[in-house]
Amino acid sequence: VSTLKGLNFYDPHTDDFDIITQYNGTEEEHQTINSDFINCIYCDDRMIWLGTESCGVNKIIKPAISVKNYVSNNNNPKSISQGPVNSIYLDNDNVLWVGTVEGGLNRKEPNSNIFKTYTTRDGIAHNSVSCILPVDNNTLMLGTWGGGISFFDKKAGRAIKNINVENELT
Repeated sequence: VSTLKGLNFYDPHTDDFDIITQYNGTEEEHQTINSDFINCIYCDDRMIWLGTESCGVNKIIKPAISVKNYVSNNNNPKSISQGPVNSIYLDNDNVLWVGTVEGGLNRKEPNSNIFKTYTTRDGIAHNSVSCILPVDNNTLMLGTWGGGISFFDKKAGRAIKNINVENELT
């Protein structure tokens, strides 16, 4: 469960929650998350991805808790873009897709720490991406704040169609 005060794991054996909170200097920095304000979670059988309000993405490897933080760095164009993280999706090719507020859509290849950012320059309807859903193996549907819906071609790296109030569904 994501909260404004960290991440809570339910343990059915004890009927209680284990809580992981932001690094406070008392534990190893790589063993905890870098922000307590968690906007979204994506889970699979091996990893938990956390989208935070102000500190990018955290990757937790199960079953032993090991945390990797991905944060924006203005001096590194291959870092995740700035802005709160509002959506996370891991596709069938294990490519991580991250939607941010005003930072666009980010793509992270498996076994890489490099992010590629896509924005309105790449045709998406708005730089605030709040929802990412698969349409097929090559197309993502992006819900945006104020721009409508974009259909994004993963191979081409750009939106192929935008739907908004002005050009309603037909």
